[in-house]
Amino acid sequence: MLTILFFVWLTLQRIDIVQLLHFQNSSTFVIYPHLQLCTNGSFSFEFRTINRDGLLFYTDDSNINGNYISIEIINGKLLVEQRLISQQPSQLYIGENLNDNKWYKIVYKRKKSEIEILLYSVALRNMESQILTINENLLFGNETTNSDVYLGGYPPLLKSFSQKSFMLFDGYIRNLRYGNCGCSESIQRPFYSTTSDSEYCEIHPTICDKHCECLSVDEKPHYQCDCSNKTCMSTGKYSLYSLY
Repeated sequence: MLTILFFVWLTLQRIDIVQLLHFQNSSTFVIYPHLQLCTNGSFSFEFRTINRDGLLFYTDDSNINGNYISIEIINGKLLVEQRLISQQPSQLYIGENLNDNKWYKIVYKRKKSEIEILLYSVALRNMESQILTINENLLFGNETTNSDVYLGGYPPLLKSFSQKSFMLFDGYIRNLRYGNCGCSESIQRPFYSTTSDSEYCEIHPTICDKHCECLSVDEKPHYQCDCSNKTCMSTGKYSLYSLY
């Protein structure tokens, strides 16, 4: 009887594991649709790891002007780095000991000449924030040239064009959301992945009402339906397109 219960427990643990997007070797990465920030866009995601170093997020302008945004863990701290047009890369460190195998949420939010970086501890529900000041007229790429967004790593071909090299990520990432050009943040789904694992909401895409978004969470039943209103604001920079 104890043997049967053990195998039932082990099966349930395996189910939980495959309901997370797991990055675990040098060839693991996931590709998401391109991001358009304008002067008031945002994006966010959650991560968990026990490693002190690794690339979480990367996107660029397809090597047109050398623009890129990268988010990585360096010695247990979060490094947000970006390069716009011909400017020198801007760097901002936030948090510490983030490799404690707990969930953290990072929010990148542009407000004209300011970029606000928010770091939340999901378990402790506390927040840390920092501001990066840039030239208001500098924009990150454009709608037609921006590359896709890469989580956890990137393809070998992209490495030859990248402005820098990264340590690839070993851990978990979930709930990538974009707020393109002032729109409310909306959940994104990958269109290519080198890992066989998926988020719970990708496995069960219709579990929430069609007007709601499914977010992956730790607590059973492992999902939460976000039914808040999704709106877009005019930017004056680009015409807005519909949310994904």
